[in-house]
Amino acid sequence: MPKQLGSRQCLQVLWPKVSAVIFDVEGTLVDAVPLSLLCWQETLEEHGFAVSRSVLQCLSGMDGQDMLARIAPGLSRNGREQLIAAQGNSFKSRYLERVQPLRGAHILLRQVRNAGRQIGLATDCSRSELAHYLRSAKVTELVDCAACGDDARHGKPHADLLKLALRRLRVRPSASLFVGDTPSDAEAARKVGVPAIGLLTGGFRRCDLKAGGCRTVFDDLGALGRALKSVVS
Repeated sequence: MPKQLGSRQCLQVLWPKVSAVIFDVEGTLVDAVPLSLLCWQETLEEHGFAVSRSVLQCLSGMDGQDMLARIAPGLSRNGREQLIAAQGNSFKSRYLERVQPLRGAHILLRQVRNAGRQIGLATDCSRSELAHYLRSAKVTELVDCAACGDDARHGKPHADLLKLALRRLRVRPSASLFVGDTPSDAEAARKVGVPAIGLLTGGFRRCDLKAGGCRTVFDDLGALGRALKSVVS
């Protein structure tokens, strides 16, 4: 992809080859990142680890085991699993109901479906969290298939979730497009040869997302939707 292409031009080049669009969920379709980071900070502190929000932000979107291996390298795998379980339970009981859809989620997914493309999801969140998010964003009926954290051994930046989503959609990597909000999303997509588009809604800088492998980056779902409208009209 020529570096001089703008976001809309990049999408225009990619779109004709696409038969399915795969979306991340937390930070991409729903505004879960701030609450997730807060919950992680609280859980880590309760277990004796003082970690700043800025450090957690840099690791946002990363597989829990990988993230904790960086934060607490001396912690055993079993210890990391216990922390992940504790954070998950705390998030579901204290924060899940507060997560709101990101503006434009339903509109964009409807655009994609109306353009004749399949929609898949590849997200590290649990199956019950995913169901809640889809109901909240009113997009359940628009999604063809999903691969979530309960379906794979490793989350992003490992490629397990993307591979599973591709299998369930029955599409080739070159005929798909992945939309996410973290460098880990882009890295996972790059590993399986899926072109990735980044969004700034997860708290990362444009340069971070491009360094991770995003072909282009949009400010938010609305900006991506406007660009898509110009491409398919």
